[in-house]
Amino acid sequence: MVWGVIYALLCLLLLFCLLPFYLMVIDATHTNKEIITTLQLLPGAALLDNIRKVTARVDFPTGFSNSLFVAVCSTLLTAYFGALTAYGFSKYRFKGKNILFVAMLMTMMLPEQVSIVGYFKLMGFLKLTDTHASLILPSLVCAGMAFWLKQYCDAAIPDEIIESGRIDGAGELHIFHRLILPLMAPAIACMAIFTFIHSWNSFLKPLILMFTPAKFTLPLLMTAFTGQLTGDYGAFYCGMSIATLPIIVVYLLFSRYIISGLTLGAVKT
Repeated sequence: MVWGVIYALLCLLLLFCLLPFYLMVIDATHTNKEIITTLQLLPGAALLDNIRKVTARVDFPTGFSNSLFVAVCSTLLTAYFGALTAYGFSKYRFKGKNILFVAMLMTMMLPEQVSIVGYFKLMGFLKLTDTHASLILPSLVCAGMAFWLKQYCDAAIPDEIIESGRIDGAGELHIFHRLILPLMAPAIACMAIFTFIHSWNSFLKPLILMFTPAKFTLPLLMTAFTGQLTGDYGAFYCGMSIATLPIIVVYLLFSRYIISGLTLGAVKT
């Protein structure tokens, strides 16, 4: 009886979470008049017309390619350097390690908006404004990724593996790449999904750093053309659905890594 109530509440919560996305997709298939007059719960016949309206105003191929390039590069760099940082903090002993680790964690408490002015000046000094490099470089240092992977290393990677590698004469980087990195793969995959989604949805940094429309990421392109879609809710929801589709696909393809990555290393064996 108790489990039945729990499952019912979870199903209700799932319904509330999915309902906004469902309504967004459904509204993307209806005309503006239909959306304004009645609540639509079933698909309509205006999807192709709405797609034509959106693609006529928004350069989706450019936005998709820019967002995909930035998101993939950011994810790969964050995953690699986050794993390398986590491994260093977890398995090496050096002077000031705890102080440096606490300092790194303190950076997680600062919102992105606080440092955006300084970051803009730094990119201007390096002459990297209006380039995708300015959006990718912050991925070299991700405190959240390093913190999560350090906890994973502490719990799931025994020191004996490192010792055996050293006994066999392997170098430190060789040990990391051939022994440690494969063992960290589930946790890296879990965090990489969140990194990809965060990078794909990033809006503030592209808004501040990008000036050329041909270099805009998809969220920035959608915002730039939102004014042209004002009053045409069908086209607007269609554009939002198209922009959200890659995130949903990535999550559906790799959601199993989130579950396994969150549970692996929770119990030390």
